[in-house]
Amino acid sequence: MATPNPAIEPLSFLLGTWRGSGRGIYPTIADFEFHEELTVWHAGGGWIAHIQKTNATDDGRPLHSEMGYWRPKEDGLVELVVTHSFGVVEMAIGDVDGTSVEFRSTNFTAAPSAKKIDVAVRRFSITGNELHYEVDMEFGGHPLQHHLEANLTRQT
Repeated sequence: MATPNPAIEPLSFLLGTWRGSGRGIYPTIADFEFHEELTVWHAGGGWIAHIQKTNATDDGRPLHSEMGYWRPKEDGLVELVVTHSFGVVEMAIGDVDGTSVEFRSTNFTAAPSAKKIDVAVRRFSITGNELHYEVDMEFGGHPLQHHLEANLTRQT
């Protein structure tokens, strides 16, 4: 791992590999459960990166993956840019509060065949080696509502 850039200090609590499970719900799909691995790293610049992969708990099939960059700014805000496996790039802005971060989407860009998401809110909180996150989503004419929740443990 590179020598930490001072700019990433507010996000350094996220670094590492996290594994666990969660569940998803939304009016347009059947409820589902998943296993997840999230890896967050720093390569020396003023940002951190993440890669996330989920698989269904019932048969192991891949469900979702994404790769993103967290860009802390001097004003205390954090920009998030995420590329999703379903053909969407998400941009969001967030605030860090201790070991918690909340993002709200500012823009989505979709590939021609991708479904368009209207709004997403992501909340991450860490206590010790436990990471909990929730995602709310507005999609398909439905109002902003709970979509995903997971609990992950930092791997040693």
